[in-house]
Amino acid sequence: MPQNRLITDTLPAVKTTESISKPSLDVQGGVTESELQVLHTFDLNYEFGPCLGISRMQRWDRAVHLGLTPPQHIHALLEYYPSDPQVQQWWVARTC
Repeated sequence: MPQNRLITDTLPAVKTTESISKPSLDVQGGVTESELQVLHTFDLNYEFGPCLGISRMQRWDRAVHLGLTPPQHIHALLEYYPSDPQVQQWWVARTC
């Protein structure tokens, strides 16, 4: 009777001494992972209304128009990266 084999039986073990880290998104002055996390937190805050179907800037503007006080640092990020789709649109490059 054949014995069950594991995939690790056929592949060589590779060990590294270097720590494996997530690549930084701050290449050539781009948006950082921490900035994207701040924007994602804004997306999840229902105090400023739903985020479906509109960009982050439209949502921020709508909140101001409705008399709410969205965070100023979100507006600063949106103005600093006006053409970056990762910043302007919540549905771009976001994995859960």
